[in-house]
Amino acid sequence: MYVTSANNAWALDARTGRIIWHHERPVSTGLLDDAAAHHNRGVGVWKNFVYMETDDAHLLCLDAHTGHLLWDVTYADKAKQYGATSAPLIVKDEVIVGTSGGDSGVRGFLAAYDAATGNFKWRFWTIPAPGEFGSSSWPGDSYLHGGGTTWMPGTYDPKLDARTNVGARRGRYSPRQHGAAGGVNRFRPVQLLNKRSRLDELSVGPVENIEKPVTVGLHQQVTSLAVHFGSH
Repeated sequence: MYVTSANNAWALDARTGRIIWHHERPVSTGLLDDAAAHHNRGVGVWKNFVYMETDDAHLLCLDAHTGHLLWDVTYADKAKQYGATSAPLIVKDEVIVGTSGGDSGVRGFLAAYDAATGNFKWRFWTIPAPGEFGSSSWPGDSYLHGGGTTWMPGTYDPKLDARTNVGARRGRYSPRQHGAAGGVNRFRPVQLLNKRSRLDELSVGPVENIEKPVTVGLHQQVTSLAVHFGSH
């Protein structure tokens, strides 16, 4: 069996609890939000490989027998306030990862990598760009700082050949303060934002309340949005 803590993974004998191997990586500095607390929600396993996300959004592939690091992919930039707290999701021969940082002005996404090589396969942005479905909720360039981070593991339905991410808070607007011209001026403490507030309080014009947890479902092959559900 495999257990994790911040940037650490252990393989244990499930019968006795004996440690078989331990992979250790120093915790990162300069992180924000949940990543700064160095949360980790586990590993993904495929064939003879174990996958783990680090607090600074690296995807690690470890040898399941020895814990030896086989490859290391950086999939988001911590200098842009991204981090990671989830467990990777394995779907067929892909490893799907997500990010934290929704309260720090990032734009959330899911990304997939080849499970054998670590090569990039695709990316799905949880906050729509102008012209995409749902973009009317995001005036101007607010979608670039809309949050919607994927900080919880998703699931996969083999019958529908679709994956569902239940951690994507697609409606969480980031704690940024917008000026009269719509430009981002500085960070605003999230505690000052009412979770049911309207964006017109941030001087970006009257829009529908968009602070809602949302579940998104994606088709496996084409990575298009299959279903979405928002809860109040």
